[in-house]
Amino acid sequence: MIKKLVPWWIEESIPFVESLLRKDMIVYEYGSGRSTIWFAERVKKIYTVEYQEKWKNQVEQWAEKKNLKNIDIVFCEQKPSRPYCQTINRVKEKIDFLIVDGRNRVECYKTALKYLSDKTIVVLDDSQRSKYREVKELLLKDKIEKSWSAPLRDNGKRSKKTSVFYDNEKE
Repeated sequence: MIKKLVPWWIEESIPFVESLLRKDMIVYEYGSGRSTIWFAERVKKIYTVEYQEKWKNQVEQWAEKKNLKNIDIVFCEQKPSRPYCQTINRVKEKIDFLIVDGRNRVECYKTALKYLSDKTIVVLDDSQRSKYREVKELLLKDKIEKSWSAPLRDNGKRSKKTSVFYDNEKE
């Protein structure tokens, strides 16, 4: 028996994300992990890329133990970054839900744009980081942001933020 696997995001964001999911959704995830398994239990298909082979293997073990057959996971070293970001090119359908939680998040989001629709929901983890400002600005042109913050375990000097960007009609 394996423990309950949930995304490693701000805990309060998870019920909101779950409320947006449908069983027929196609998900793409930059940065595999516990969230990969969590999504696979709730959607039609999840494509994901991981840059740490050990972590990719762990996700595959969890999926096998849970008999999940709807995960398409690939390993891709992060350097150079372009191949990592372009792993989304293997998907032949529109993405309903995009998780940007791996490396090179700005480039990954820009690469993913041609696979997204106006209705695609996007999770940007660690969205408090200034280097992701460009992604947030692009998303806020036509989406609503809902975010959650919590202090990091460094005496509360810094905080972590998980943001979900979704279509105006969902509000």
